[in-house]
Amino acid sequence: MENTSKHYIICAHSIDGMKNSIEIASIITGGIDELVKRPIVTGDGRAVSPLTSSRHNLQILRYCAKLGLPCSMG
Repeated sequence: MENTSKHYIICAHSIDGMKNSIEIASIITGGIDELVKRPIVTGDGRAVSPLTSSRHNLQILRYCAKLGLPCSMG
């Protein structure tokens, strides 16, 4: 992640996976506050089918939103 200027979309399969990914991104940017100021990641909670979403995807979106990070329903 340090060797590119591209933004990452994290498609985690669990809330723990998202937490771990955000922790890595925050280490790279110098802490969670710096990550929120200059987000290099977006949390993705893909829709299961039109107008629905799974429980774990909603947990992921809620977690990212609570931190102040960008979210996507891809």
